[in-house]
Amino acid sequence: MSRRFDLGAALVFFIIGTAFMLGSRQLSGAVYGSSISSGTFPLVFGWLLMGLSALSVFETLKKDKVEAAEAEPLFLKRFSIIAVACLAYVVLLEPLGYVISTFIFLLVSFQAMHKGDLWKSVVIAAGFSLGIVILFVYILKGSLPAWPSFI
Repeated sequence: MSRRFDLGAALVFFIIGTAFMLGSRQLSGAVYGSSISSGTFPLVFGWLLMGLSALSVFETLKKDKVEAAEAEPLFLKRFSIIAVACLAYVVLLEPLGYVISTFIFLLVSFQAMHKGDLWKSVVIAAGFSLGIVILFVYILKGSLPAWPSFI
């Protein structure tokens, strides 16, 4: 990618990380019987996103200008598909629940990044979705609306 695009993307992700951190403060406290609050994951995710964005800025500035000129072309179609999938994920999270909406989002994203190997994408997306539910709900004793109300 170009240095300008990399710096711009890092700035956008830093702002998104900051928004996650600020938004996590607005979420309710710990649910009765839960050892962590609903704002814990967004807070950690925000810090992680901000840190990785800062690392991306450092790596981009360290990159040689000749190396940057020979960078790969922009993949706007893939980026657009994943951006639309993110928006759909946000809209569908409540009505479809975490497991189904995350599975669909990951499947679409994996296929956008590397078309083919559909079964491998299905297995990884399902494993990740169910693995997070097991980790968060059963091991960390958090609450998560994993399934929609119609199931």
